[in-house]
Amino acid sequence: MRERRLLAIGLALLAALLLPAVARAQDAPFSVELGYRFEDISGNEDMYRSQVNEREGFLIRSLTVGTSGLGSFADSFMVDIKDLGQGSPWGSFRIDMGKQEAYKLRLAYRRTEHYSALPYFANPLLSSGVVPGQHTRDRTRNMLDLDLQITPWKGFVPFVGYTYNRYAGPGTTTYHIGQDEFRLDSDLEETEHEVRVGADFDAGPVWGSVLQGWRFGKGTDDLTLTPGAGNGNNPGSIEGIPVTATAISRTDETDVETPVTNAYVAGRLFKTVKLIGAYVRSAADADATEREDATGNFVSFDIDRFFKGYQENVSSQAESTYWRGSGRIEWNVFKQLDLSVGYQKRSREVDGEALFNELFLQTTLFTGFDPKDVQRSFEAVTSLERTEEIFDALALVRGVGPFDFRLGYYRTAQDVTYDADEEEIVIPIAQEGTWERKLDTFHGGLTFHWICFTLGGDYKYESADTAVMRTDFLDRQQLRLRADWAPREWFRIGGTYEALDFENDTVGIDLDAKYREYAGFLEVKPWKVLTLRLGGSRYEADTTTGYQLPLIWQTTTNVHAEEGTGLDAGLYLDVESFGLRAAYGRYDNEGSYPFTIDRVRVVADWMFVKKVGIVGEWSFDKYREDFASGANLGDYDANRYGVYLRVTP
Repeated sequence: MRERRLLAIGLALLAALLLPAVARAQDAPFSVELGYRFEDISGNEDMYRSQVNEREGFLIRSLTVGTSGLGSFADSFMVDIKDLGQGSPWGSFRIDMGKQEAYKLRLAYRRTEHYSALPYFANPLLSSGVVPGQHTRDRTRNMLDLDLQITPWKGFVPFVGYTYNRYAGPGTTTYHIGQDEFRLDSDLEETEHEVRVGADFDAGPVWGSVLQGWRFGKGTDDLTLTPGAGNGNNPGSIEGIPVTATAISRTDETDVETPVTNAYVAGRLFKTVKLIGAYVRSAADADATEREDATGNFVSFDIDRFFKGYQENVSSQAESTYWRGSGRIEWNVFKQLDLSVGYQKRSREVDGEALFNELFLQTTLFTGFDPKDVQRSFEAVTSLERTEEIFDALALVRGVGPFDFRLGYYRTAQDVTYDADEEEIVIPIAQEGTWERKLDTFHGGLTFHWICFTLGGDYKYESADTAVMRTDFLDRQQLRLRADWAPREWFRIGGTYEALDFENDTVGIDLDAKYREYAGFLEVKPWKVLTLRLGGSRYEADTTTGYQLPLIWQTTTNVHAEEGTGLDAGLYLDVESFGLRAAYGRYDNEGSYPFTIDRVRVVADWMFVKKVGIVGEWSFDKYREDFASGANLGDYDANRYGVYLRVTP
């Protein structure tokens, strides 16, 4: 938080230092909106932060400042800031500068906070009213991009770039050892550096781009037993021995190197024919290690012993190679007809191996005899190769009276080979082999436009001859409809409908899913300064799928059903120096996860002098759950109030 506050203050000072230059430049832009956000949260603040996470503090809502020249060094300079400061979970700034026929330089920064502490996710103690769940995170991603283009030559632009990406912060997770599950605290830090070089070229009838990049990533996750969690999630004893942990520590480290190649070229064979080719390749090489130490009273049915200590060292190596090549011909036959044909082939190959060394300390038989240490070592090797070839043909017919037509066909051929090590197989069915899958897709669309009325529709049907993964479908259909009618400038009404169905009736999978979504809106503008809007929507989801319980070799069915209804209304008022934006939204969901959320947003601005004004903002969120058990532990009310100073160009 201190880092974010210092960054916001530093950027504000940078803008202040540039003000004199801005004042001297007649055409230099300058605008700013900054202030303070207050908050008042009651109820489950963790759920609020997981969903919204706007907080109290200083905030630069927007700032744009620039100058048309900085002497011989640059003839343009621009700073652009969005939602940066203590009061926002995300924000960005960008600096653009350059000199004509010399260079263009862009520096961009983005910050995003990732927070999740849900009461119902991974929470074995929910029935006791303990929240949140045991899998949480409070982490921040910081990204910095630097791109330089060299521009003295016409038709040839070399470029270099660099990206820094850091994701770090605390979290919690769970770990199974000794016939119980224990909560661990996590401290994660991942950093990635990317360097890239390349060039864009334009030689008249032929143009394109070539890029070569290298990514280097490192990550460390330190995990330790959460204080007070030594009794595990299932307190009790096995064979008369209580399963407890006095200490658990684990460190996971990763090191990844990935060269990336990206090439694109396009050209016109004739005035009406365009050829496009593209190639992408990445080859990741990763090394990982894991070190673990645990002490306590544990049970292992694998070695049929009690043990008081456990040490594990794992070293692994993996390679992941992906490439994609594609070509396309686009032909403008005549004004109303476009045809295109494309071919694409892509492949992903993943190979990995891991060496495990385990040491069970102070073990005894369940009878209490034969005390000794037990050491085991084994190696696991796994590989997956997936190749796809895709052919497509598309046609677009425009301006046939009031109609436009779209037709398309896709043919996808997949080859999948999976080799699993016997150490990884946990259920007694085939998990490795080679499969071939063919997928046909038919797509059609129609748009009708007449004066002030527009009606459109799209239909897609996909059919596969087999399924490889449990998530693969055999048949899928999608229908989209939309309508819009605006007989007057002050009146507009419209709606959309979407249906999605897919299934896989293979015995043991029995996947069947149906989704429906309806939406409509009405917009009225009775006066030039006033706009009113009303909208509604409904969402329905119904899915069933089979899955296997590996411990007892039985198949059961998972059922998920949701029915959601949404309502929104808005008011927009602009009267000379005063503006008002007000919106209300309500979403009511029934089914597997019943909840209701009400949201209010009000923004008022008053420009009390020509270019200077004040902005007031109120945001309200009311979240309520409706579980039959009455354990509505995620409810909250959240009010945020903001006051900002606005300066316009």
